[in-house]
Amino acid sequence: MLADVQCGGQQVQLVLTARKFFSGVSDCPCKIFTEHFPDLVQSWARMTTRLSQAITSIGLATDGQLGARLAARLGIQTS
Repeated sequence: MLADVQCGGQQVQLVLTARKFFSGVSDCPCKIFTEHFPDLVQSWARMTTRLSQAITSIGLATDGQLGARLAARLGIQTS
């Protein structure tokens, strides 16, 4: 499950199903390959690329406390 930017004032979570592919080559070091979504999310990320970019933009435009308050006002959960 991935966190994404809000839509209509509501929090959004995406549930993705990735396909797994199995190597038929016996000496292959990677036996299992998983489908990737590089335009949507980085590997092992818990939020989409656009949510990560939004949080980064808020952080670069403001200081820590102000950025946290602005993100909360926009409905973006940060830690």
